[in-house]
Amino acid sequence: MERVEGIGVDVCSIGRVEDALAKHGPRFVTRVLRPEEVEDAMPAAKLARRWALKEAVAKALGSGIGGAVGFQDIALGHTEAGAPTVTVRGHEDKHFMASVSDDAGVAVAMVVVITPEA
Repeated sequence: MERVEGIGVDVCSIGRVEDALAKHGPRFVTRVLRPEEVEDAMPAAKLARRWALKEAVAKALGSGIGGAVGFQDIALGHTEAGAPTVTVRGHEDKHFMASVSDDAGVAVAMVVVITPEA
């Protein structure tokens, strides 16, 4: 049996990410993304979706970034079909269901954390 441990939602302005990239360049990207998540010429919209997804994961865990987890603790990927996948250092026993999208200059992500019943 499994139970829902937490739900997290986050929105991120793509324009804000564009401004951060212009101001901080690669330093901003390496702060948010793990090395295996970085892509050449990553558009701001994709980075904003990943930012929102990592923030939503941290909120679903009940802490927010900098509490129980940091950006580098959260690993993002995707299935062959393109659905997002999430793993979190220190929370390998949990399953993360995630959805992410963007429209009208805003990225949004939702995460549900599921744990097995003891």
